[in-house]
Amino acid sequence: MAEDYFGGRVAERYDESSAWMFDPAVVDPAVDFLVALAGEGAALELGIGTGRIALPLRQRGVRVSGIDLSPDMVARLRAKPGAEDIEVAIGDYAFTRVEGRFSLAYLVFNGIMNLTTQDAQVSCFQNVAAHLEPGGCFVIEVGLPDLRRLPRGETIRPFHVGSTHLGFDEYDVGNQGLISHHYRLRDGTLGSASAGAGGSGSRSRARATSSSACGRRTSRAVARDTRGGPRASAAGAGPPAARFAAPNTRAARPDGRAPRS
Repeated sequence: MAEDYFGGRVAERYDESSAWMFDPAVVDPAVDFLVALAGEGAALELGIGTGRIALPLRQRGVRVSGIDLSPDMVARLRAKPGAEDIEVAIGDYAFTRVEGRFSLAYLVFNGIMNLTTQDAQVSCFQNVAAHLEPGGCFVIEVGLPDLRRLPRGETIRPFHVGSTHLGFDEYDVGNQGLISHHYRLRDGTLGSASAGAGGSGSRSRARATSSSACGRRTSRAVARDTRGGPRASAAGAGPPAARFAAPNTRAARPDGRAPRS
C-alpha cells in the first residue's frame, strides 16, 4: 500500500491550510458540474479526504461513496454533519474497491498527482472502470504545468508567494514529474514540506505532505465511455473508448500521456 502522507498534523490542519479551496466560490461551481454529470446515479470520490466536495454534493441529493488512504483525514470527515450518509473505504484508490455501481467517479484537487507512476495511474483508471455503470463518467481535475514559462536550463519556478506561504515547483521534465515545495510561517516558525507528482514514465518521488494548485491553472477532463460500458487499457492511463469533453479543458492524448501545457 502507498504511504500515507496526510496523517497526523497534516490532517489536523488540512482544512485550515487549504481554506481557499473550501471557499464557496471554488466549491459551488465544482459541485454544480458534478451534480449535472451524476444525474440520478451515485458518485464515487477518490481521495475523499475531509469531505470538501463530498459533503456539499451529498447535500445536493447525490449518493456519495469515497475511498481514501488516510484514516486521519477520514476521521475529520466523520466529525462533520452529514458524513454519516457517506460510505468510505480506507485504502489506495488505485486498487481499493467499494460496493455499488456509479454514474460518476471523480478525482479532484490534483489527486491524480499522488499516483507517481504510470502503472499506478493505469490501475486507477482500471479501478474506476470497474465501478462505473455503462455510460458513466470519470472526472479528473489537475493543475497544468507552466513549462512555457520555465527558462531554458532552469528547473524551479514559484507558483505562490505570500506573507505566510511560499510555493516553488521543481520540474523533472525528462521524467514528466515535479515536486512542489511549500514553506509556511506558523506562530513565528518557518516549516517546509514537499510533495512529488508524476506523469507517464515518471519515477516515484513523493516525499511529504500534499500538493496544491494555489495560483496555478487547472484543467478538468471528463472521460465518458461511448461504447456502452466502461473500459480501461494497460496501454495508457485512460480508457481507449473515452471521450474528453468539458468547457475550457485540455483533453488527454489518446496515448494516455499528459497534454503539452
